[in-house]
Amino acid sequence: MRHKQNLFFAQIFIFVNIFFISLNAQTRRAPQSEDIYKIKTISNPHANSRGIIFVSSTQSEKKQKNISHLWFLGDGENKARQITFDEHSNYNPQFLPDGNRIVFISDRTDKAEIYIIDLRGGKEKKFINTNDEVSDFTLSRDGKFAALVLINYPQGDKLKILEKNKKEIKDEDIIVVDRSNYMRDGEGIIQGKREKLWLANLSNGNFLQLTDGEFDVANPEFSADGKNIFFQTNLKEAGITYNTDIFSISIDSKEIKQLTTNPATDLCASVSPDGKSIAYFAAERPKCYYDHLRLWIMRTDGTERKCLTEELDRSISFDEPQKAIWSEDGKKIFTLIEDQASVRLAEITIANKQIRFLSNVGNLVHSFEIINNRAFTISTDLSHPTEIYETDLNKNEKKQITHFNNDWLNSVELAKTQKFNFESSPGINIEGWIFFPPSIKKEEKLPGILRIHGGPQWFYGSDFSLDFHIYATSGYALFFSNPRGSTTYGAKFSDAIRGEWGNKDYHDLMSTTNYVIKNFPQVDSTRLGIMGWSYGGIMTAWITSHTQKFKAAVCGAPVVDYTADYGETDAHIDSDYEFFGPPWEESERYRKWSPLTYVADVKTPTLLAHGEEDFRCRITNSERWYISLKRLGVETIFFRYPGEPHSPTRPAHNIHFDNESLKWFDKFLK
Repeated sequence: MRHKQNLFFAQIFIFVNIFFISLNAQTRRAPQSEDIYKIKTISNPHANSRGIIFVSSTQSEKKQKNISHLWFLGDGENKARQITFDEHSNYNPQFLPDGNRIVFISDRTDKAEIYIIDLRGGKEKKFINTNDEVSDFTLSRDGKFAALVLINYPQGDKLKILEKNKKEIKDEDIIVVDRSNYMRDGEGIIQGKREKLWLANLSNGNFLQLTDGEFDVANPEFSADGKNIFFQTNLKEAGITYNTDIFSISIDSKEIKQLTTNPATDLCASVSPDGKSIAYFAAERPKCYYDHLRLWIMRTDGTERKCLTEELDRSISFDEPQKAIWSEDGKKIFTLIEDQASVRLAEITIANKQIRFLSNVGNLVHSFEIINNRAFTISTDLSHPTEIYETDLNKNEKKQITHFNNDWLNSVELAKTQKFNFESSPGINIEGWIFFPPSIKKEEKLPGILRIHGGPQWFYGSDFSLDFHIYATSGYALFFSNPRGSTTYGAKFSDAIRGEWGNKDYHDLMSTTNYVIKNFPQVDSTRLGIMGWSYGGIMTAWITSHTQKFKAAVCGAPVVDYTADYGETDAHIDSDYEFFGPPWEESERYRKWSPLTYVADVKTPTLLAHGEEDFRCRITNSERWYISLKRLGVETIFFRYPGEPHSPTRPAHNIHFDNESLKWFDKFLK
């Protein structure tokens, strides 16, 4: 009898669960562009024996900017608690040695400044009073001092006053340019702007300026005894090469010593636990911004330099690289390595240079922290926004410890994703992915969209992108790949398109399209669209000027004339390298590979979009393409986003772009 009762209740339990699972599936909705306001982005982990402090960010619909707050998750606890509030951005948290107080940067005034808050209670307060804005900071090991990178920009203050008061501009307000790197995307004109190193005594609030030359300081790091500070700078060739070197400066004498002499990039000094060695990253080619970064160690006086990843055909993650972290015994170093469309956490044993990966292909680790044989990683993948994961380094067991995006994920039905591989040319393997609507039927035919990543030295494949799911759940088969030129597949693969954007990469992208049409019968070959931003916009312009295979195009922030763009961009060093010299030395190469050369062959209806304050790929490129298409009688429309840099920052503009792009594709593909 008891067996029958148990069976009856088990059947009821299963029925109820199936009912609620079915009900939940029915109530889930398709993701929308407005969900940008609901997704949380996790970053800036910093841990001690008590727990981990980190940042959770959201896009504010009211403020039209990113709002970020500090959160704390105690060791062994299941739920994090919020530490800062209000509509400000708070970031870069660091524990003081007492383990209770946290120092961080906040923009609660008109500039970024240093604040402090106690985990045991109380409101945050300004910790250091500065006249200039804080770019970065780090604490000495004893917590008595802070090394600050302060932004000194008198001209910027003057321009703000002129703009605010609308005063008449006088001769003394004219900007006189005398340096190569006088502009920077996201900041505009930076002539006269310098980032200088200061020392703050945290016990009495006194300041000491340590550097005052015509160079910028980055990534400060205290020596173990607190008597020196290591930093990086491009002392003589800023705006001409990427030749940053690592220096040390004596706090007492202000004497500066150069520790590295490599003609290319050296950066991100990290001091060993015993204070005797420095781990850092180094490249080999002075003008190649995407050159493979390798992990090196040296003594703190710059001697006995040794590379730990010389045999690895993969790069340290170069997109805002995080400093390496030493193990507590100083025998191992942890860092992030790009590999097969992923960024993976790796443990490197110094004695034998053995590399052990601690995260898998298919995930992207944005940042990490190591403490007590545990790794805390901020990770994401194609179907999950960033969260924190904890890995036991002894057992290599991983578990998710934050769930900020669970409610949102449970409310939406994301696209179905599928990875594919194919041989584009003999010996050239290309990885790609395709997104389908979640309820697609086998016999259903869908319009397809080829999406092209930026860079070109970048990649798709392991990072969460809301808009990918929006396009697919709106009734499209969205597909993309990593053609030659992409990173994470080795140096030869990244270098393959140097000097000829539009040759091998074009072949790989068209091969991707042909592979998808052949192997995914749901994709309608007569209804194909193409889109991309930055380099993706360049290739969109190039492809539509070389084939009529695509019936509609969305072209964002492209460069269409490399010669004209040379003096308009903050990335002219890259052009020098990519095209084997400046345009007056390589004029035919610049002309041959510029999409504008072939604009008369474009027949594809094209939507153009560009930020008006883009200093990376200037809006004049879209203006040239738009007017040319208009004169040629090609159907086109042009969206200009006021105040936006190369990557739009206002969420309303991102929403507008996605919605208008979908309308454009609907018009021509549905």
